[in-house]
Amino acid sequence: LGTLRHYQLAYDLLKTNPLTNASTNASTNASTNTSTNVSTNASTNTSTNTTTTNTTRTIIVLHGLLGSRSNFKTPAKKILETLQTKTKDQWQAIMIDIRGHGDSTLQPTTEQLNDDTNNDNTIVKNPPPPHSIKTAGDDVYDTVMRATAGSGAEVVIGHSLGGKVALRYLERTINISQGDGGPENVFVLDSIPGAVDRGKATGEKDSVMGVIEAVSSIETPIPSKKDLVRTLVEEKGISQGVAMWMTTNLRKSNGSDKGFDFTFDIPIAKDLFSSFGETDYFPFLKSLSSSAYVPRVPPPCTVHLVLATKNTGWKSFESE
Repeated sequence: LGTLRHYQLAYDLLKTNPLTNASTNASTNASTNTSTNVSTNASTNTSTNTTTTNTTRTIIVLHGLLGSRSNFKTPAKKILETLQTKTKDQWQAIMIDIRGHGDSTLQPTTEQLNDDTNNDNTIVKNPPPPHSIKTAGDDVYDTVMRATAGSGAEVVIGHSLGGKVALRYLERTINISQGDGGPENVFVLDSIPGAVDRGKATGEKDSVMGVIEAVSSIETPIPSKKDLVRTLVEEKGISQGVAMWMTTNLRKSNGSDKGFDFTFDIPIAKDLFSSFGETDYFPFLKSLSSSAYVPRVPPPCTVHLVLATKNTGWKSFESE
């Protein structure tokens, strides 16, 4: 695949098009600078007729560990609808499968890799290691820059793992010494910016590591979604709610008429979780408000930290 900066993730592109009331489907094909073709699926979702400018503004939506871009498709649509009523700009939301998740885990065949004319929308391949917050954020940056012709995104929304990946995207795009570049708003949803003691997250079955270990021990293909729920709840001690959510992260097993596989790569997920615990963005966030930062026009990025009340991990960072 060459260098990581030539790697593009699978993503969905949602757009508001206020000039028409019809809903249409479209697809765009993009290729990396290597011999591997990477294609993306884009769907256009239109809204009511309003007067707009020619500007298209972009929102990036990043899912959490073991999830996929499809988790946020409905919220992304609602956000676009709300923004369209409040601004005169057109908006688009790019929902990305972080490396090791969703369609970014699909493996092309040798024939597909060697066929430069192949337009199969599922030709996506995991990038090489290391699998970390930094490399995942760089993946997102490269994908967004390619998808927006270099203009980037005005808003970034990241949940859990996606929250820290969003901070890496911000770090990559913003130039602190010059005060230029970067999104206007970053929303970090239930994602602790600082380093996290992963040891404290392994005691409960519904902890992130508990869920990772549970799904790691399940043989695939999984006969049915009901079987997955039963196994997780009755044999692995996972709560019903988490078990039900895991059924949204399944796809039909390749080469099999029956059964399902997970949509995530477990070894990569473990690496990302490890990196999540080790990565500390508090120094970076503090630097954004320091006197060394030169505000740009419009004002510099605002980072919104959204705390989940049941996440006890935040208690260690109250002083921050």
